[in-house]
Amino acid sequence: MKSHLEISEDSSTGFVNVTIYNKNPSLTVSWNNKLIAKLNRYFRIEKKTEAEKSIQFLENQLEKTNVVGTQQAIYHLIESQIQTIMLTNIKDDFVFKVVSAPTYPEEHSKPKRL
Repeated sequence: MKSHLEISEDSSTGFVNVTIYNKNPSLTVSWNNKLIAKLNRYFRIEKKTEAEKSIQFLENQLEKTNVVGTQQAIYHLIESQIQTIMLTNIKDDFVFKVVSAPTYPEEHSKPKRL
């Protein structure tokens, strides 16, 4: 079964449009939903890992300084990374938010059948 994936970005709005063409409409909608969910999960994990590593680095830097102003700046950066981790834990649509839910086509359009 051949399928076709089309991804485009509207440069004026920043919206990303994901279109999957296949003979089976219900399978196409399912793939579309799974693709968006997997992309969001991937980016959540990446961002969370990055924030955790940043916190470790900042805590190491904190141990190396006794300057109150520097410590306060580091605590502020740690707080920012903790907020990032919080968002990665609570937002399912971390990067991609479905604005228009996948729909079944009313007429056959693609792929072209022989």
